[in-house]
Amino acid sequence: MTVSLSDVATTVVANANGGTRVTLSTSQKQRIVNQRNAAINNKPAEFLARLRQERDIRLAECDWTQSADAPSGTAARWQSYRQALRDMPANESNPQTPTWPSKPE
Repeated sequence: MTVSLSDVATTVVANANGGTRVTLSTSQKQRIVNQRNAAINNKPAEFLARLRQERDIRLAECDWTQSADAPSGTAARWQSYRQALRDMPANESNPQTPTWPSKPE
């Protein structure tokens, strides 16, 4: 979804009381279009940032599995899960609704 020049009103009301009307030039309308489209296009970046934040939390929750004093075999069982989490941003096709890997038993 993007915004085009035809989506931007040519005349706008400059104050809340409706007293002053301003006619926008084509360059002013184009600037509005560019700002709106930039905001629309930044949404995926926001979703990726949230995905990375959640991924970092999930990694931190299982950091204990990689310590030297973790029960025998724990590190090996959790390695593929942790690697899948680290690969999430690059491998996720839809960061808005990510498919999280399952924790090992």
